[in-house]
Amino acid sequence: ENENYFTDGKFIITKNGGKLVLGCNTPEVIIPDGVTEIAENAFIGCDKITSVSIPASVTKLNKLAFRGCTAIESITVAVENTAYYSANNAVLLKDVAEVTLVLGCKTTVIPEDVIVIGDYAFYGVSGLSEITIPGSVKTIGNYAFANTGVLEIRLPASVTAIGDGAFEGCSKLNKVITPDGSALETIGSAAFRNCAELKLIVIPGTIENIATDALDKTVKIYWKGTKAEFEASAVATVLSGATVYYYSGSNNPGCWYYKDNGTNVDIW
Repeated sequence: ENENYFTDGKFIITKNGGKLVLGCNTPEVIIPDGVTEIAENAFIGCDKITSVSIPASVTKLNKLAFRGCTAIESITVAVENTAYYSANNAVLLKDVAEVTLVLGCKTTVIPEDVIVIGDYAFYGVSGLSEITIPGSVKTIGNYAFANTGVLEIRLPASVTAIGDGAFEGCSKLNKVITPDGSALETIGSAAFRNCAELKLIVIPGTIENIATDALDKTVKIYWKGTKAEFEASAVATVLSGATVYYYSGSNNPGCWYYKDNGTNVDIW
């Protein structure tokens, strides 16, 4: 008999502490009551899982616990759980100062009160092609949407920080739009690296820091400001070598403007 682990035929769990370290690849995953922690990579590559139920006993859900589980459509947490709750097929931290989404899937609708999209929240969800980021969100965590299938991202004005690798490897992502009045200040390392289809990104004049490897130099920069403002900005050196278009609210050939009520951009 193993001194450290036991199994019920579907999961391997530590005898001391109730940590689930390995699960099986079945459509319906019901985490046993008594499990207190789900380990990183516990369900790695389990691409047949479509639904996940988390009991009240779980108090620690490690990042990437469901890495590569691309078929998940339903995620629920027992209402008695003191650490987490579920809404709109997502898992969120309970009783924290800033509402934080820690796990999503391809059917998730981000709740309107979410402030932080946590690290690795949607990592590797290849079936996620569309996502609406609500106006409450301020922070997009490290690798939050990395290696997903998102086609375009429209950031609300509220977002101030995009974490390291937040959209890295999104091979279908073609544009990133920030609205007029965007409060974006920081774009982290590798945030948009290896996004082969990314053609343009709107960067507001509020930006204070862009990591040197945040995006490939082939991406066209739509700067929300004049050429003089860009050249005087803190990020001009980082973006050196990239194609930059400058903003004009009136017809000015070669400059860009917002259209479709600010949801798209075009060149005059």
